[in-house]
Amino acid sequence: MDKISAMHRKQLLTLACAAGILAGGACFLPPPRPVSPPPPPPPNVQGVHQICVIVTNISDTQRIDPAQFGRWITQDINDHREVHWPRAHLGDRRSNDDAELRISIAKELATPDQENSAQPDYQYSFHVNLTAALVKPDGTVLWKGREQDFRSRANRVDTADPLQSHTFAEWVRYDVAYRIVDQMLF
Repeated sequence: MDKISAMHRKQLLTLACAAGILAGGACFLPPPRPVSPPPPPPPNVQGVHQICVIVTNISDTQRIDPAQFGRWITQDINDHREVHWPRAHLGDRRSNDDAELRISIAKELATPDQENSAQPDYQYSFHVNLTAALVKPDGTVLWKGREQDFRSRANRVDTADPLQSHTFAEWVRYDVAYRIVDQMLF
């Protein structure tokens, strides 16, 4: 009988220790944080499920490729969207999308920095002028960016045509495209 009572005592002690650990841990842990829902989409895209990105370049120089610029815009929208925000895709209006993001590039310029113009690879400042609007199929304008002038600081360029340089492409990709998406969605 001593074996059974000793066994019961060990079981009771084990059970008491487990209850103490659970009670102590539950009492002294910080309360669980409530999970906040994702932020709602911006007012200009509520009810929109997809955005079709359409880019045209009507500038005299035609250096920014509309298809490439559209891919950058599409990627920026999709990379920075929340779960229930609209997805973007590139192309003309062939499906029943909810909205079109229409971007028209009007001007592309590269202006040399006069102080260093004697050097073979000297500084240029870039300037792009464009308009952008998010429009529903019925013509309702959901968002319209004012006519925008994007200007860069001086950039070192080592090609004969600064608008064909890698520097210009990087600036258009990471400054101009990103700022359009940022203004539209945030």
